[in-house]
Amino acid sequence: MRNKINLVLLVFVCYASAALAQQPQWELFFPDVNGPIAVDPTDSDIIYIAGDSSSNTGMWKTTDGGQTWNFYDEGWGMGSPRDILINPDNPQEILVSGGPFVGVLKSTDGGQTWIRADYGFIVDHHGYQIVDLAFDTQRRVFYAA
Repeated sequence: MRNKINLVLLVFVCYASAALAQQPQWELFFPDVNGPIAVDPTDSDIIYIAGDSSSNTGMWKTTDGGQTWNFYDEGWGMGSPRDILINPDNPQEILVSGGPFVGVLKSTDGGQTWIRADYGFIVDHHGYQIVDLAFDTQRRVFYAA
């Protein structure tokens, strides 16, 4: 009788393991980065995460699907990033929205360096927060605040 019970348990464990192997697995890359994420529309191995904590104010980028990451902060001035927009016609061009006082940053070299792209916005004493970025059909950018 004991051999029969072991056999049933072994079959159940093997079946459960096979079923679990088909389930998606999640992996935590950065426990202290709490910013927007974007995947390059031309290469899904290229992923961007904008950091918004005091120790991670800049852009994290992977080109190998998350195995390794590089951090870029040259020209970064965004305190609280809210959105990342990658130009599908030119994936080296990336825009990040957020604030306060710096509403949009732009990179033309895949996130390595950043410049302000929000000149002309009206700023009051509270600053401003740009929440979303979107392209129209002619690849002009519209900002939503």
